[in-house]
Amino acid sequence: MHHSNIVCLSCGERHPKGTLYSCNKCGGILDAEYNYDEISVENVLQKFKKGRSIWRFRDLLPVGDDVRPVSLGKGNTPLLHADKIGHILGMSNIFLKDESRNPTGSFKDRALSVGITCAVEKKVQKVRTASSGNAAASASAYSANAGLSLYLLFDANSPPTKHLQPLVYGGKGLGVKDLFSGDSIDLIKMLMTLSEKLGAYNVFCWSLVNPYTIEGLKTCAYEICEELQWKSPDVVIVPVGGGDNLVGQWKGYKEMHRLGLVNNKPRMIGVQSSSADPLTKAWRIGS
Repeated sequence: MHHSNIVCLSCGERHPKGTLYSCNKCGGILDAEYNYDEISVENVLQKFKKGRSIWRFRDLLPVGDDVRPVSLGKGNTPLLHADKIGHILGMSNIFLKDESRNPTGSFKDRALSVGITCAVEKKVQKVRTASSGNAAASASAYSANAGLSLYLLFDANSPPTKHLQPLVYGGKGLGVKDLFSGDSIDLIKMLMTLSEKLGAYNVFCWSLVNPYTIEGLKTCAYEICEELQWKSPDVVIVPVGGGDNLVGQWKGYKEMHRLGLVNNKPRMIGVQSSSADPLTKAWRIGS
């Protein structure tokens, strides 16, 4: 394993491996750091060719070599050449990365496979998370696979069908009204901190709580470049809620560029639904 520290993206303060939540010094967002100079690109490429799950990228994931990954075969989703859309737009090289092919139906499987494996490495029996739907389903599925008990905070406003899938996998949950509104964020953090004191590991797919789930998301970028014969796209468009998927993929492209796997980094564009667009609004007002 080449994972060395957790570093604050704002002030550069370094924290021990396994640190969760935000920077103890300034409150900034934490990020997993690796000893890139120790990584052999030749060895990495050989491992990339073995298997089809995200765990063939293990040299760039934050889990010890002696830990068995919690895997349902996620990753290796198809990169589809969008001929018809390209024809309409007058562009010949538009591709769609179909993340719905992941085991529970979303890109969250990448994040939670890593998050739950980190929990296994910690030798915990209970995990906790909060989710409006997709992350809850993924956390429940991977927790069940690892034999861990999962307790969820649901967004009570999300569709009931979103609640059903994680419950089928064995998760238990509580609905909270306006779970991800401004007034509830501090409550979520408080509940997460309390649950950790009670022996539960937090696998919340949100970098303000768990910096490790983003490490799973970056594998999407690795797969795209691998499929393109180690060429980076010019532009990558990513649908975003909180933005972790965008940031995770950007980290993947930065790592590949640093290791010399690709010659350039793409322009990244985040797209939000007009009915749920906090990042777009924040960008427009310069906050």
